[in-house]
This record gives sequence, structure tokens and C-alpha cells, in this order.
Amino acid sequence: MRYIAPYGISDPNGAYINGDSRLGIQGSIPPAEAFEHPMRELVALIEASGFTPSEDDLEQVLKAVRSQRVNYAVDTGSVNVYSVAFDPPFVALNLGLPIRVLVAHTNTGPSTITVNNLGPYSVRRADLSLLQANDLLAGEVVGLVFDGTYFQIVNFIGTTATTQNNNYFDINIPYTVDTSVTPNTITAPFNPAITQIDAGDLILVKIANANTGATTITVNALPTKNLKSSKLTNLLVNQIVPGMIAVMVYDGTQFQLINPAAPEPVSGVTAQIAKRFMYQDPNYHITTVYNSYVEAFRVTYVPVAAGNKLHVQVAGAFFSQSSDPEMARAVNGFIAYSTNGGSTWNPPSWPGRDFPATGSFMANPAMTELGESGSGGLKSMYFNFNITSELTIPAGPPASVIVRLMFSSASSLAPDAGVLGGTIVDFTEYTL
Repeated sequence: MRYIAPYGISDPNGAYINGDSRLGIQGSIPPAEAFEHPMRELVALIEASGFTPSEDDLEQVLKAVRSQRVNYAVDTGSVNVYSVAFDPPFVALNLGLPIRVLVAHTNTGPSTITVNNLGPYSVRRADLSLLQANDLLAGEVVGLVFDGTYFQIVNFIGTTATTQNNNYFDINIPYTVDTSVTPNTITAPFNPAITQIDAGDLILVKIANANTGATTITVNALPTKNLKSSKLTNLLVNQIVPGMIAVMVYDGTQFQLINPAAPEPVSGVTAQIAKRFMYQDPNYHITTVYNSYVEAFRVTYVPVAAGNKLHVQVAGAFFSQSSDPEMARAVNGFIAYSTNGGSTWNPPSWPGRDFPATGSFMANPAMTELGESGSGGLKSMYFNFNITSELTIPAGPPASVIVRLMFSSASSLAPDAGVLGGTIVDFTEYTL
């Protein structure tokens, strides 16, 4: 049915207007189709739904819509090849189209359905898998919905003569509030009362007291049981705390706590690595200025969490050289860090030759002083260094921790000093 515009209006969507003699406005003239077409549409719906149109019943359209008769058809196909004909026939199948079909033949495997010569389309289970034998039974009214590719069954039985194809489990985990006033003792008065508990049974208990060690639980009038960790060891301090909902499962002998409030430490390990990052600097860095510290390189590290310890280790080699036949050579180096993008550094300058034992950044500086006698030619001296440091990641945490290596010639007789390429920087962030 289409919209019927007023008589004499060229616009197919023209609106109807009311007449007003006082203003000389003539009202719209409705064509005969404006009355006939809606009535024929409604009568067609009433008749297709199995009713006889009558002027004595003004609720027939309502009854027709409620009956859903127009989406019901009887299968006229064969085994695994179902066919239905609707009147009036479908000329296209829209997404979400629901139909109900009275099945004529029990299927023996994957099946298809044709709707008014449209198809065939595969009939699928709700998980889109192919049908198995006896998924459709003769005499069954099956509900199908078209998803654009398949017709999905919406009232799948889920069983065959020998196999249950779909398994349904109703899970209702018992819950109660701990009424104990004593730490390490849980009293769980479930209502209705639990009179038997088997291996694999799950319970939820809102805890009243923090534990200080090994803990037991009493479920209604059943014998008291131990509550163990998932490693089957006694609970550690504060693995259950007031207000937490503890999830426990019975293993046939005792209850095991599934969600401890505090993690169990790994045996023999005092620190857990949160992140590790390694950088290799392949470049040579040279300075010819005596006792003036210059930057060899800087590395940016993104921390995981405030409060973690960040261990930094730099391993590489210095060199010093001169043409002086008799000389003493010395090179000093240290690493510094910044947590504000390089605006300030800690330490800000050479920390000296003593190991700094206090402060937020403790580092042993790299240094050497070597002497050599000789005559003629360029004299060179190479030596390895290994600088380690540690700092606590501050609050935030900061967006980055920047580490840089500073070095200088410490001998006025041999200002040429450098850092060899291949220096390794290792960051290890750990939490205690």
C-alpha cells in the first residue's frame, strides 16, 4: 500500500488540509483509493489469519496480529530438505524474519529449508553448527529466524535418542555472612541450611575477621573443616579480611580459598621482577677537555609502578690516550637519573671517589688512574667499567626515568678520554 495524496495534488506526498469557509480555504478532497486501499489491506490481514471479516467485530485486526498465523506454514518437503509456501508468497527474506514450521519429516543430518522458492538455506543450531540427526522431529513446530545467511533454530530441543547435544546447568552458589567473632574461625550459617557438601561444591562467604594464620570454617551443623590456600598450605596473615567475599571450593577433605586478599610469596624469592629493559649503545664518545664532565649517552625507561625498585647497571669500557712518552692517565665516570624529563639530575655532578651509601640514588662511580712509561708514538690505555645504581620510583609514577652516563679525563697530562662503543645498559624493575 502506498500513500494516496489528496485529489488534484501533483505532489505524491502532499498533505491533507482542512477547509475554512471564513478564510475561503477549500479542504482537501480524498480520492476513493484513500478509503479503499487501507480497508483492503486490513481485510487481507484478517482473512490470511483465518478470520472471516465481519462488521460486528471491530477487533479483528488486533486478533489477526496476535494470532501470528501469517508466519506459520506446514512443511511440504522431504527428509533433510524442508519446504514451505506462504500466501501471499515472500519475494525476499529480510534480516530477523521469524517463521514457524510444522515439521513433516524427522531429520537425519544437516538440513535446508526453502521459503517460497527462495533458497535453499541451511538450518543451523544456535551456535551455527550443522544439524545432527533428530534435531528436528516430525510433528514438531520449529521456530526459525533468518540471519541473512542461515535459518537459526530458536527452540532447539537439544537431545537425541542417545546423546544430549546441549547441556544446561543452573548454577546457584550458596552465599552467607560469617557470624564468627574470632579470627581464624569462620562460621557460615547458610539458609536454607547445607546438610551435605561434596567435592567440587562452591560457596561464598562474606568474611567478618581478618585471619592471622591457619583458619577453619564451619558450615551450618557440618563438621569443621580447614581452609587452605590453593597450594594446600595454611593461610598466611590477612589472606582473608573483613568485608571480602571469599570464594571457596570443597575438595573432598578441606576447603580451598580461590581469591586470597594477599598473594602468596614465591618460596625462596624476596623480589618479583616487574619489568626488564636492555639498551646497547654502539657509538664512541670522546672528550678532550680535562676535568669537565660530558654526556656519553642517555636512555629513557618507562616505569611500571611507584614504590618499585629500579636497578640500573651500565657495563662498558673507557679509554685514554696521549703522545706524551711519560704520563699518568685517569678517567672518571658516573651515571645520573632524571624523573622530570631531564630538567634536573641526581646526582647533579661528579659524586667523588667514595661510594655514596645514602640517598635516593646510590651508585659506585667508575674511575681509574694508571701510569705508564715509554718513548715515542701514541700511548693508549683501555679498561672496563661496571657501574651499578638503584633508586625507588617516586609517586606518580613519572612518565619516564632518564639515565645518562657522564665521563671526563681526570688527568691534565692526557685530556683525550672516551667511552667505547658497545656499552650495555640494563634496567631491572622489581617489587618486594
